[in-house]
Amino acid sequence: MQIQVVVLIITILWCCVVCQSSGGECKFHIPHNGAQGTGIYSRGFCHFLGVPYARPIAAPWREFQVADGANLEDYPIKFWNFTQHAGNCTQYDFEERTIGGSDDCLYLNVYTQPWIDPQNPKAVLVWIHGGTFNFGSGYTDHADVPDAFVASNITVVTLNYRLGAMGFLYRVDEGIPENVGLLDQQEALRWIQHNIGHFGGDATRVTLMGWSAGSAAVSYHLYTPSNEGLFHAAIMMSGSFLNPWAYAPSPQECLVKLCNQMGISCNYPGYLREILTAAKLYKNLPFWITISFFGMPYPCFVPTGKLPQIVVKMKPPMDVPLMIGYTSHETLKLVDLNFMDTTGYDYTYPNAKQLNTIMDYLNFSLPEANQTDILVMADLIYGVVKFAEEYSKTAKSDTFLYKFSMPNAECHGDDLPFIFRENNDDGGLSKSSNNAKEITEENANLGTQMVRLWSNFVKFRNPTPVNDSLLNVKWNKFAMNEGKLFLNIAQQLHMQNFVEDSSFSIWHGIYECLYYGNCISLPIFDTIPKH
Repeated sequence: MQIQVVVLIITILWCCVVCQSSGGECKFHIPHNGAQGTGIYSRGFCHFLGVPYARPIAAPWREFQVADGANLEDYPIKFWNFTQHAGNCTQYDFEERTIGGSDDCLYLNVYTQPWIDPQNPKAVLVWIHGGTFNFGSGYTDHADVPDAFVASNITVVTLNYRLGAMGFLYRVDEGIPENVGLLDQQEALRWIQHNIGHFGGDATRVTLMGWSAGSAAVSYHLYTPSNEGLFHAAIMMSGSFLNPWAYAPSPQECLVKLCNQMGISCNYPGYLREILTAAKLYKNLPFWITISFFGMPYPCFVPTGKLPQIVVKMKPPMDVPLMIGYTSHETLKLVDLNFMDTTGYDYTYPNAKQLNTIMDYLNFSLPEANQTDILVMADLIYGVVKFAEEYSKTAKSDTFLYKFSMPNAECHGDDLPFIFRENNDDGGLSKSSNNAKEITEENANLGTQMVRLWSNFVKFRNPTPVNDSLLNVKWNKFAMNEGKLFLNIAQQLHMQNFVEDSSFSIWHGIYECLYYGNCISLPIFDTIPKH
């Protein structure tokens, strides 16, 4: 009789759990200090929004200070209400045509299935948004619809970080640290290690993923020794720190432009922080401060430090599995042939003495169509493939390279709606994901396959750990001495050998000359003097 009573009680409790779960109650509890909190249940999973990963930075000069961690266990708060979106970091607001956002912006969002099972924590996917290090938030780039990943039993984290001059203005002798935007991201990774278990995530299975500038940020983190143990795999989509827009070669030049555009003098040594604070930089930040790379304007305030082309030659401190790739056309639709105009050219290189000869060759010895192809290669594709080559040569962990070649969806960012999308019964792409592409059965099938590949990598550090009839392909690792295999993601998934086309070869010669001084073996430049 007692056994029957016990069974009955257990059954009742189980029914209560099932009922509450189906009702979508999203709560968490922190045993160490007794705190608890709540989120929103929507679209079949929990949304914990506006979670602080760093304490608000105190004045003065708060825009130039490194963030202090915000472990939830250390707060005196006993009930957290994570149901409201946090504001963006300071940036230009295109709709309002003014500076928007706030310097109180260091928040993240956690998306996960309800009901935490401590015995089976979920793999964690951390998303770093794009936006040339100057725009965006944890809600942009379709990342506000991580439904397919959550349905694959993954906990997804998206985050804000300081942007533009607020995140990347740098003056070492003025006490203004470099790359605080990247340090913000690192602080979020530390927060995840301390707190993600309260949300059902596994701190030992964290994959860092980014797109465009977010992807370039991932490459910086891979070569930062202090990140050891903060993440365990990486996904880089359409960007690396070898892309010219991802590195500031002349921070001083950018600072001069900033001060000139704000109409202030920054020529008083030791007082730069006071000058910029008095000028209310966070309210009066100029919209667009650029440097020119072969005539193409890039934002000035992006990460700086040791030259990435040198860093990438070192053994990577973060030796973790890497998935990396690009779309077949990338920035083609953004390239204007007038970008070859050198007016205002001010990008600097380690070896610039051959630059005029190179520019003459590009301007006068190539048809316009070839110029465009080379600019697209220089702007993005080459830096991604080159990073895969360098990383695979020095890392013991596997590197997996892909090219996204879906017809009519081959440009920068066209691949995002295939993985970030609302779940629906047929597995297709939801119109609410703001995807401009036609929602066809073909797109839906490819989206399902891509989510499987990405989810497998997050959970198993291998995109095809077992034979899978949905995928019908084995994604082999990329290796320089094994044919440089990559996965072509198109109407059919298939492996190919990477073969350099003429644009890749031409830019490779320019790259070797400008960054490493290797101008001797450039057969395409017969006019370049041999030194």
